[in-house]
Amino acid sequence: MSRVAAIITAGGIGARTGMEIPKQFVVVEGKPVVIHTLEVFNNHPEIDIICVPCLVGWEERLESYAKEFCISKLKLIVQGGETGFLSIRNALFALKPHLDDKDIVMVHDGIRPLVSERLISDNLVLCRAKGNAVAVVDCLETMLQVDCADSASAQTSLDKDRIKRAQAPQSLTFGEFMALHRAAQQNITTDAVATSALLTALGRRVWIHRGDEGNIKITHTQDIEIFRTILSLRNQPK
Repeated sequence: MSRVAAIITAGGIGARTGMEIPKQFVVVEGKPVVIHTLEVFNNHPEIDIICVPCLVGWEERLESYAKEFCISKLKLIVQGGETGFLSIRNALFALKPHLDDKDIVMVHDGIRPLVSERLISDNLVLCRAKGNAVAVVDCLETMLQVDCADSASAQTSLDKDRIKRAQAPQSLTFGEFMALHRAAQQNITTDAVATSALLTALGRRVWIHRGDEGNIKITHTQDIEIFRTILSLRNQPK
């Protein structure tokens, strides 16, 4: 069976939280957020190797945390790039000696610590069957399309029943992932970080499966408090 490498991104500076510590390194219930995420992948039986593109200057801290919390599958810590696209590219090149073209690369956000084993497994099943896989959730709110990013008005509404919100994990075979990044360098000028965004930007079909509303991405300070509350409730004696 094909090997599976997980790229867990941890290169962001966390500007939107307004905190001095990058959000992936904020300690919640005794562990940094990124370690909570890494533990899920480290414990999953189908994950063979983990690579983390890390915020510059925090590589030694991450390595120390990984040793402290026994993240044994973390084999590669690479320098994060100026953009998410470049961070993933750095990780892909670091993984090249370890993978064949048919092996699977799964990308997940280090700041999505509530990912489940089931979600990882579902993603791998679909990727092996179709060549790529993206976890998605339904869009429940009315969607308005503005003329530009800072517009204060809108004239167009979108059919929410035909819109899905892409989450992570997102997976692709290693050979296709490398080809995708080579093509993206030549054809894409925006920072299309997500695998799904790269695929669709290059005219490829994306295969989707049901994600999990609980698989939140820690973006703002209140998200950290939500995560802290969820963990506290989980850790209460039954």
